[in-house]
Amino acid sequence: MVARVLLVLSICGALAACDVATRDGNAAEAVAISANSVNGNVSVKLPGIAIQTSLPSGMLKSSGFEIDGVKLFPGSKIESMNVRAGTGDGAKVDVAFSAPGEIDAVRKWFADAFASRKIALTTTGNALSGSTGEGNGFTIALDPAGTGATKGTIAITDTSK
Repeated sequence: MVARVLLVLSICGALAACDVATRDGNAAEAVAISANSVNGNVSVKLPGIAIQTSLPSGMLKSSGFEIDGVKLFPGSKIESMNVRAGTGDGAKVDVAFSAPGEIDAVRKWFADAFASRKIALTTTGNALSGSTGEGNGFTIALDPAGTGATKGTIAITDTSK
């Protein structure tokens, strides 16, 4: 089951790299993928095709998401993931997560992890931003979520197209 889901998601990821144009030659949104770990809903939209399904709700929460080898803060859970590509502005991935740590600890953990990989970061308040090895920009925004918890969002943008 897990292998099948990973195959479907990897195909969707490959599709996200595709360029599609409308009949008038303008860029069209080629792919939009949304997944929500709370209810397990997944939707995939391609030109002329829309698929909606459900996965076991815990499957996304335990994903191995990473940016250039830097994983989420230990114990973090992905809440939702959205992928959009083919809009003419490149591709964008947005990930919302929850982390079982105070905001200062989570921010420091990310800063140290990226530094160990020699990835330069800019820190503005509780947000960290940088570029992947492929030149894609990313921002990690952190917000306190009660005692001992942090909510975060990661935005990765590929403007190479």
